[in-house]
Parts: sequence; structure tokens; C-alpha cells
Amino acid sequence: MNMRHARPRVAHVVLDLHEGGLERLVVDLVIGMREKGFDSRVLCLSRRGQLADELSADEVEVVPPRRGIAGMLLPRTLSEALGQFGADIVHGHSGTFFKTMRAGRMARVPVVLTDHGRPYPDPVSARFLDSLAGKFARRTIAVSLPLSEYLARTIRIPRSRLAVIQNGVRFLLPPLSRDVEIARARVLSDNAVLIGSVGRLDRVKAYDVLIRAVTELRGRSLDVPLPHLVLVGDGPDRARLEHLIAELGASAYVTLAGWISDIRPILSAMDVFVLSSDSEGTSISLLEAMQAGRAIVATNVGGTPDVLGPELKSQLVSPQNPIDMSHALERLCGSPELRERVGMMARRRVVSAYSQSGMLAHYDATYRELIGDF
Repeated sequence: MNMRHARPRVAHVVLDLHEGGLERLVVDLVIGMREKGFDSRVLCLSRRGQLADELSADEVEVVPPRRGIAGMLLPRTLSEALGQFGADIVHGHSGTFFKTMRAGRMARVPVVLTDHGRPYPDPVSARFLDSLAGKFARRTIAVSLPLSEYLARTIRIPRSRLAVIQNGVRFLLPPLSRDVEIARARVLSDNAVLIGSVGRLDRVKAYDVLIRAVTELRGRSLDVPLPHLVLVGDGPDRARLEHLIAELGASAYVTLAGWISDIRPILSAMDVFVLSSDSEGTSISLLEAMQAGRAIVATNVGGTPDVLGPELKSQLVSPQNPIDMSHALERLCGSPELRERVGMMARRRVVSAYSQSGMLAHYDATYRELIGDF
């Protein structure tokens, strides 16, 4: 194996490490691969972000590119950062593919790309640039099999250079019951069923559909406990969601909690976790909720059906359908026993199929293979 360093060096390229599943996975990769003998550095193209605080100072660097076509075709600052770090491999993540590919070729470093899920709708310009990047990268990784098929058929990534590595999560100890009670009390003042989601406030997450579903359920005259919705996260869609909440008169039962650094207590306080997205690869937040034993409702998109598996397929609902979602929530709101049963199945599913150790082993093998062949 022809490596330049005893501990191979991996440079990750991201837009930032602010918040979100992609960013969470990159941080977990850096931490997890230390134990496998790799040194890593995250090169952020815009800013550090909150999750950067979980890494050491020398593991994160901001490398703002030149603007315009020159910065796209000749990303010299990024290429120079690869050289200064002495990268043995450069690993680009969604939103950075073309710049990562060009910088890697300029620095003569093998390039691997991970697609964490496509935007919805997927712009033609993004598809074109990602197609070019995928043709020159040594390997493009999809986080789910459906995403891999999309990359092959629509983005035209050569199948010979495609691989699937499913996301995995750390198996953490549950939070203290006192912390869970405090987190729940911050949101609820009654015995409502707490429905929640965790993620970046972005249109692709379709939180407006979830808000409408909860509003629809509360508006029906039903003999079930009323739901309260909490959305954990922040992002560009916050203002639009705030306007919708005001328009629906929903401020009494919808809480935008903002960014929470330790989500375990609030996640464990939820009775039901909902993934309402229009598009997904393999959602880290969904995996974390399943690990916490939460009852799940999720849209039937992307890699989500694979995550839930056959035993939980009844928890899938149509995207962009608040009525369908409200009926799924109604079943869970009316039955604590069903919530517990679904939560137990969800935890068993993620423990058996989506461990972080398995994910790290696949990335370890991929890195060593590509570096050794270069």
C-alpha cells in the first residue's frame, strides 16, 4: 500500500459544520476514524459552524474560495489547503462536488464524494456539475440504494465508480430521566402528546406539511389526546414557517425550539418523531430517533423505506399529504401501547442495521483501497 503517511490524512470538504445530518456525519467520521489510524481535517468553504466545536482546533479550517467561474474551475485556495495538510485523500460532501474534484486533481490527490441526498426539486445546474465531478472522482458514495440508482440513472455517475455506504449512528446511553422531564416541561404545560422533528429548517424537510397535519388533527373532533409539535433546528425556512404558524393560529401548539446542542433529552421527551421530507438519503435524525425508541412516522421517499424496513412500513406516509400524515399521527396519539410497540421495533431495527461501527468500517476500507491504488 503506497501511503505518504503512517497515519493516512483525509481532508473533508463541506460548506460548513453548522447543523444538519450531513454535518453530524462528517464530525462523527473525523472522530471515529481517529481510532482507525486516520488524521482528518475539515475544510469549510463558508464558515465553521456550531458542530466544529466538537473537533480540535487543528481539525477544522475555513477555506473561502474565489468567487465566480475562476473560483469554480481553479479552486487554488482549496488545492493549496490540501497540499499544506498533506492530504492522502480528499472527501467531498454534498454541495461541494465540483470544487472538491477540481481541487483534488490540481493537488494530485484521489477524490471520493459522498452524496447525502438530493435537493427537491434537483436543479439542472447542480445535476450537470455533479455529473462532471462524478466522472472524474475515484468513487462516489450514496447513503442509500435508491439514491445510488438516482445517481446512476439521472446524474449519470458511472456504476463502476458508485458504492453504497449507509449512514450509522453512535449507540449512546439514554439521558437522565430528570433531564427528559425538564426538556418536556420547557415545551409542554399539559399532558399533550409531544410530536417532534429534528433538522435544518429547509423547504426540502416539508415542515409546513407537518404543521398542517398537526393543525388538521387538532381541528377534528376526536377522542384522542391533542398533539403539540416541537421542531428542533434552524435554517433558511424559519421565517416562512413562522408566518404559516401565525396564519394558522398555531402558536399555542407549535414550538420552534431553535438549535439545541444536546438533543438526547428533547428527543427522548418526544412521544412521536416525524420525518416529513420531500427528499432524503438516509436521515441521521431519523436514525437517532429510532435509537432512542421513539414511535416513527415518515414520508415514503429516498432511503427512508429501507431504514424503516418491512416491519415498520405501516409508518410510511405519502409526501406532501397532510391528511395522510394526520391519520398516521392520530393512530399513535390515541394509543400509548402502539407508540411503545413501534418505538421498540424502531430501536431494534437501527441497532441491527445502522450501527456507526459498520459505517466506519466501510469508509476505512474505501479510503485504504483508493489511497493504495493511487
